[in-house]
Parts: sequence; structure tokens; C-alpha cells
Amino acid sequence: MNADAGVSKRGTIIGVTIKCCFSLAVALALLVGSPAQAQRADLLTLYRLAEERDPQLAAAREQRRAQQEQVPLARSNLLPQISASANANRVWEDTQFGDSPPPQEPGAAPMMGEGDASYNTANIGISVNQVLFRQEAFIALRQARIVDDLADAEFLSVNQQLALRVADAYFAVLEAEDAVRSFEAELETVEHELQRAERRYELGVGAITEVNDARARYAATRASLLQARSQVRLAGETLRRTVNAPVSAVFRLPEGFEPERPQPDAPSAWAELAERQSVEVRLSELSLDVAQAGVDVARSERYPRLDLVANLQRDYQGENPMAGGGSMETDRASIGIQLSVPLYTGGGISAGARQALAERETAFHQLLDARRNAALQAESAFIALESSLEQIGALVEALQAARLSEDSTERGLELGQRTTLDLLNVQRERFQVERDLAAARYEYLLAYIELYTAVGRPVEETLAQVNALLARE
Repeated sequence: MNADAGVSKRGTIIGVTIKCCFSLAVALALLVGSPAQAQRADLLTLYRLAEERDPQLAAAREQRRAQQEQVPLARSNLLPQISASANANRVWEDTQFGDSPPPQEPGAAPMMGEGDASYNTANIGISVNQVLFRQEAFIALRQARIVDDLADAEFLSVNQQLALRVADAYFAVLEAEDAVRSFEAELETVEHELQRAERRYELGVGAITEVNDARARYAATRASLLQARSQVRLAGETLRRTVNAPVSAVFRLPEGFEPERPQPDAPSAWAELAERQSVEVRLSELSLDVAQAGVDVARSERYPRLDLVANLQRDYQGENPMAGGGSMETDRASIGIQLSVPLYTGGGISAGARQALAERETAFHQLLDARRNAALQAESAFIALESSLEQIGALVEALQAARLSEDSTERGLELGQRTTLDLLNVQRERFQVERDLAAARYEYLLAYIELYTAVGRPVEETLAQVNALLARE
């Protein structure tokens, strides 16, 4: 990685950080604004809030920061290594001579006999070591840069999973709220039919069985409404825990929402895109690159190592009576080239190379599996989206038929050709179709997000596109 690329990458990280902080401020303003405000949150706002507060993403962010230090660590092995050393000692000597003292030169000072001596010594030094050639260090730096890219891909994968969790929780809230509104409308309709059945019975044109049927349906619908309200609270709590912030209300889909078919309109095309662009495939490709670099590192352990070594040292020795007295200082400086060649390491280099090769083969097969899973995931998402589209179309037709059937049944009841139970059954079917249609729309949106996520499209771009469909009034 050159210097310009590093500066560009740091600029991108700074820009993303500023963007996240701004998004968090906007999200907080929407969620904890004044009581006079609507306090509604949309999908994109909640996703950006979750980006700042989700513990899984925070852990992935810190893990990425830790792995990004691999490059400076690997580079440090190629830069000069400078160290300083110092020591100070007190020396005690006890000197003993034999029976015959050694001969002396004529006119020399008399040699000291047996005795004790003590003196001080000190040493300070600086050493510099600069790598000239170490093949494994150069390859390790390349491997560290791949690990840096791998950390970014891992963070992106966790971010994708967060986006899917937020979208799933968001649509679950909408589906639960739609169910509550549907059951409330159904309960109101059943209550109306109950009152009409009671009036018909009082006028003598209706049977008591119709009243009992209406009362039983009213009780069952009320129970379903209570269950739906509980589901709203559960879905709201799930969304709150997903974004780690209170959410009072969310924006809904408009009544006239019409889904569109994805392009290209073929599962095989999406599978091919996923095999090339999926984040999980990218992760496996980078893991294979790391493993290949590991093989190169292990093999390069056999290469010679060449270093430039320089030393500067000063020695001091205090007065030593046994050496004729007087202190002494010595300065030494040296510079040279040091060559080391591994000849035999007990088989360690060969074992390390075999281990690295096995790890590379493991990463290769994991890449094949990742491509297969990515293609399967994209095809599954496309099929789910296509199924939702077909289901939406069928439910729209079923809803139109149910409304026509409800109108004809109501006219038949007025003419005495149908019973209240017949009308209640038709109405229940119509309300159930409405709930199924709402659920199918949310399944379509979730499958849409999953499909584009499976092919590596930026999640924020996909969420922004879905977010634009939400009603703002």
C-alpha cells in the first residue's frame, strides 16, 4: 500500500466517522425530541442509530482497529532497531599467588603480593540493527496489508447483519400494528353485525342462533385483538433492543404500495453476482490470500538473513590497586554486516511449511463453500422475493373477490337468503386476506434487502431505497 492510498483510506475513515456522528445526532433529535414533535422514526434513521449503539458492531469495530495494527507491527521489523544499554558494577578481587612469585624485569616496581582489591566498573552503549535482507519480513508486511483489508470486510459483514436485524424488527412492528388495526376494524364490524342480529331477533325476523353466533365471533375476535396488541408490544421491545433506544412510532407503507420485480429477472444472474461480489466471498478470498502469504513466509525461513549492525560503547574502570592503580576509560565503535543462514532447525522449517500449506488448502475449500453458499443465498432471496410478488398479486385478487362476496352476502342476508354467520365468515375471510396481504408486502421488502445484501450492495444504499417508500404523512 503506497502513501497516497494510506492517506485516502484514512480520509475515508474520517469521513465515515463524521457522517456517523451527524447521523447519530439526527437520530437522537428524532427519538428524544420535544413532546410536541411527532417522534416518528424511519428505517434509515434507526439503522444509523443502531450503528452507533449495537454492541456486536462495536466489538467488530474494535476488532478491526486491533487488526489494523498488523501493518505497523510488520513494518517495524524492516525499520532500524536502536537500543541502548548501561550497567554499573562494584568489583571485589581476592588475589592469591603461588609459592614462587613470577620473575620481574630489572628496575620494575615491586609486584604487589597477596591482597584484596575493590573498584568500580561501568559500561554504556548504543547498538543499531538495520535489516538489509529478510525475505520473511517483506512477505509478512504484505500479509499484514491483506489482514487489514480482511478486517474491513469482516466489519462490513457484521454491519450487513445489523441492517438485516434492524429491517426485520422494523417490519415486524409494522406487521403487528397492521394486525391490530385489522382486528380493531373486524371487531367493530362484528359488533355491528351483533347489534343487527339482536334487532332482527327482537323484531322476530331473526333466530337466536344468529345472535349466539355473532356473540361467539365477537369474543373470538376480541381475544385475537388482545393477542395482536401483545405482539405489538413484543415487536416494539425487540426493535428497541435492536437499536438500543426507545422508539415511540415508526413510519408505515402507503396504502397504494406496489412492489416491482428485480432486475435482472433470473435467479442464476443473481447467483453469479453473489459469487463475485458477496461480502462473505470477499472474506474467504482474503483469507485465502492470507494463507498463501503464510505459506510464503514459512518457506522463506530457509533464506539467508543480512543485517547492518553498528555499535558504540564506552567502558569505565575505577582505580584498581591490584593493577597498579589509576582509572581507565575505553571507547569502542564498530559497524559491519552480519549474515546468518539457517542450516538445520530440527525440521521446524519443513513442519511450518507443511502446516501453512494445509491451512492454505483449508482456506481454498472454504472459499469454494463460500461461493456456493453465496449463490444459494442469493437464489433463495430471489425466490422468496418472487414468491412474495406472486403472493401479493394473488392476495390483491383474493381481496377484491372477498369484498364482492361480502357485498353479495350482505344483500342475501337482507333478502333472507343468507344468515348472519355466513356474513361473519365472509367478513373474517376478508380481514384475514388484508392481514396476509400486509404480511406479504413486508416479506417482499425484507427479501428485497436480503437479495441486494447477498450480492454485496452497500446496505445503507439499499435501506435508503426502501426507506423512500415509507409514507411520511
